Amino acid sequence: MRICKKCGVLFDSRNCPECHRRMNRICARQFRTEHPDLKKEVDAKYHAANKKAVAARIKKWRSNNKDRVLAILRRYRHSHREAFIVYTQNRRAKLRKSGGKLSANLISILYESQKGLCACCRKPLQDNYHLDHRMPIALGGKHEDWNMQLLTQHCNSKKWAKHPDEYESQSANNRGLGRVT
Repeated sequence: MRICKKCGVLFDSRNCPECHRRMNRICARQFRTEHPDLKKEVDAKYHAANKKAVAARIKKWRSNNKDRVLAILRRYRHSHREAFIVYTQNRRAKLRKSGGKLSANLISILYESQKGLCACCRKPLQDNYHLDHRMPIALGGKHEDWNMQLLTQHCNSKKWAKHPDEYESQSANNRGLGRVT
């Protein structure tokens, strides 16, 4: 039996197992940072060969760390608000089998093209905007980029599933402007 000079652990093999394990972890960490592509490749092969085991391990971790998972999701939704809105819209369309898929950067394109104003009332959108179908899906509209617009919450709840011309004439009458052509 010998005593390790670094950590003071008793051992009877050639090398101190504790220091050897620690050194292997340090070397592995350094290798991963120096060769990220190789690490991804090795991980991909492992995941492909062990799909069920990996899925079970992830499921177990998520069930044991529910608060942490929720915090991660909240942070993601907050920092990627636009992407999350588009993801939600695409998911709804898929569930309803209405077809089409929106671009990930659609909201920023619409916000810029509308100059930050509501498409109906022309008030500033700020952070309280809704992604709306110009021609509602209920009336045969498509779930595609060209059929989308940004509205304030108020305008979107008033418009609901009305035809764009019908809604435009109603809102013009409410403002006392008569029919807009």
